Amino acid sequence: MNIDSIEQKVKEIIYSCLNNRIAHDDITKEKDLIYDLRVESFELIQIFYSIAAEFSIALDKNELGTLKSVYDIVMYIHNKDTV
Repeated sequence: MNIDSIEQKVKEIIYSCLNNRIAHDDITKEKDLIYDLRVESFELIQIFYSIAAEFSIALDKNELGTLKSVYDIVMYIHNKDTV
């Protein structure tokens, strides 16, 4: 899967998990999940579970803390997909 496809799907997941409370266009790869998008802890868990299910990947709980931005998530998935 290419990076653009991953990014689009991640944005859709985030948008859905935030119950559409922010505009879809506001979710860009540069945005920090907590500081820019104001993601709450329970929403973050929902996002990570949804990503794991959508991309059929196992998320390493020790690495989750490093996934701060949309870009971080996209690259994490891309690297898992190419391994």
